Amino acid sequence: FGELRGEKDDTEIFISSTTSLAQTLTVEQFEQRAGEEALVPVHLSTGDASIVGIQFDITLPYRKSNSNPVLVESRKDGHSISIRRLNDLKYTVVIMSMANNALKGETGLLMTFPVLVDAKAQIGDTQTMRLENIVLSTLTGENVATQTTSEATFTVEYEPTPDLIPQSLTISSNG
Repeated sequence: FGELRGEKDDTEIFISSTTSLAQTLTVEQFEQRAGEEALVPVHLSTGDASIVGIQFDITLPYRKSNSNPVLVESRKDGHSISIRRLNDLKYTVVIMSMANNALKGETGLLMTFPVLVDAKAQIGDTQTMRLENIVLSTLTGENVATQTTSEATFTVEYEPTPDLIPQSLTISSNG
């Protein structure tokens, strides 16, 4: 509730708001060059809920690299991440705190999942990334996820090359 009083006649106006914000887990569109490691960004919006645990399946655009998925330091409060491989491109991810601490922050990058972009991928190739079976759990165990899937596109980006490539170089001295 908010209160606003008029200066001249003591009029009172009461304003009430009962907005509920969405709790979402999303994979975001991005680009990377062929043959390089790419970090698939996963974003969390907690809305007005305290999220203590997360579980979801992720389908990657390419195979996981040798690096491990990483939780953003500023979002965790004693949280750890565990993954289980379902097939070459699909994993189950569990994020939890043994102390049932809520994740920090309301919105933004939560974690990155490393993949190795195929060296034979062509510029402009696109692949779909997908999150499914999303569970956002509160301290009481309630699943407050407002969506169960998220999808985005990964695109192999253009690697710029110089306009001129020297074939030979000659240096001479005039003195």
